Amino acid sequence: MDRTEELMREKSCYLDPCITLTDFVKILGTNRTYLSRAIFWYCGGHFCDYVNGWRIREVISKTLAKKGKASLYEVAMFCGFNHRRTFHRAFVRETGIPPSNYMKEQQFQGRDA
Repeated sequence: MDRTEELMREKSCYLDPCITLTDFVKILGTNRTYLSRAIFWYCGGHFCDYVNGWRIREVISKTLAKKGKASLYEVAMFCGFNHRRTFHRAFVRETGIPPSNYMKEQQFQGRDA
């Protein structure tokens, strides 16, 4: 998992909306079973859940940096999501709340600071 995390961090493979487990295995130089099991053990989900977690963190980072200059969904598409519904489900899975609620909380916290 260390190599997987390093590759995601350095090459930002999660930004590719078409990345598959097969593609990632080739880049990493391992086999599908080994990587699938490692990811499941590490994050409790499948490859797509793992990749979407990286994407959600990127969306949050970019959205907060832009401070509302781009819509959350525009940023999500830039960060590798293909569909609004997929983004919404992944966001709730990762953060526990819908994207709109998250952004309202961030805006509210920004006013208090």
